[in-house]
Amino acid sequence: MINWPSRLIEDLAARRAVLFLGSGVSNNSVGNNGKRPSTWWSFLQALQATAKQQGGLQKSDLATVTRLLKENDLLTVCDILKSALGRENFVDAIKAEFKAPRYKPAPIHENLYKI
Repeated sequence: MINWPSRLIEDLAARRAVLFLGSGVSNNSVGNNGKRPSTWWSFLQALQATAKQQGGLQKSDLATVTRLLKENDLLTVCDILKSALGRENFVDAIKAEFKAPRYKPAPIHENLYKI
């Protein structure tokens, strides 16, 4: 059980607070096939491998993506990979990873909704 400070509870109740959550909260969900969603980092790594296999990444782009992944610049990596794969392939990959498994809310999601 979390011991929430009373001031925080009051601020939340009065709508004077904003919750900021990382994308890792989604990893608590489980899809129909028992799969958990990938983190953005691992999803982008998989896209990098796909783009490399399809020949969509030039050597210089591959080096840039690898460097940016190490620097945790995921938005730029995402943009580069979207261009390399093409919009349709990119959207298909997102749907396959994040929509098709039909992830169910986890207890943490229910608790966050209650807040």
